[in-house]
Order: sequence, then structure tokens, then C-alpha cells
Amino acid sequence: MRKMKRMVCAAGTALMVCCMAGSTVSAAPVSDIEQQKSAAESEAESLQKQLMELYV
Repeated sequence: MRKMKRMVCAAGTALMVCCMAGSTVSAAPVSDIEQQKSAAESEAESLQKQLMELYV
């Protein structure tokens, strides 16, 4: 009984390791991230200016 439980646990662990090893992790290139950051900062500045105009 104990051996069977160990075998099931080992098989589950092996399956998880295989699945994790098979999946790839990819990130966006740095230049794309920098462009998105710049666009977001520009939009934030524009919105802040619009808010200031509303309060004045």
C-alpha cells in the first residue's frame, strides 16, 4: 500500500515536471515595453492637464 502511494506521488510529480518543462515563457522585447511606457506617460500627462483645466 505504501509503495503504491509513493508510485502515484512520483508519477504525479513527474507529470507536473514534464508539463512545466514543456511550457515556454516569453516576454515582450524591451523596446516594446519602453514604447508602451512612454505612451502611457504621455496619456497620463494629457489627462492631468485636462483635469487641471476643469478645475480652473
